[in-house]
Amino acid sequence: TWHSNTPPTSQPNLTALCGGEALSTTLANALLPHVARLLNVYGPTETTIWSLTHALQSASALPAPIGRPLANTSLYILDEHLQPTPFGVPGELHIGGIGVSPGYLYRDDLTAERFIPNPFPQTAGNGTDNNAHTILYKTGDLVRYLADGTVEKDEVIPASASAQVARAGTGLSQAQFAKLIGVSLRTLQEWE
Repeated sequence: TWHSNTPPTSQPNLTALCGGEALSTTLANALLPHVARLLNVYGPTETTIWSLTHALQSASALPAPIGRPLANTSLYILDEHLQPTPFGVPGELHIGGIGVSPGYLYRDDLTAERFIPNPFPQTAGNGTDNNAHTILYKTGDLVRYLADGTVEKDEVIPASASAQVARAGTGLSQAQFAKLIGVSLRTLQEWE
């Protein structure tokens, strides 16, 4: 792990990439003085490992956003009706682009559940092969756009994808849960 392999001396040309789990303050503090750049990287295997990246300037910025999409990657933060959520409102992260797998081998059921037709194909591609942007991978991760356009990961959406079940699992009141996930009480009540 990085914890046991932190550079003993500064590496002024080294860019450290940290992904696979949330970047800890301990690790960021250990790496930042020794590297030229520290990148928090995010991406599931189904999208060829990394899909978003965020350059970290200091450990005080933790938890670090998961960043912005890499080249040839499209991302959408969508509600349960596959509609984009406004800035600051959580939704499920959907990823498209040339790195998205066509699905799971011999698992047509799971492929149909997690790899969906892109409801916005005309907005995808950014000058790349639009055929690569015709499907989206549903990550199951709850994220939101921050004011500067970077993406922040909140949590994994419960398997039921139901706000009521998710709230019940926390033991919180509707008002407390709405505040936790960053939506109005009215919005939560509409979801439930």
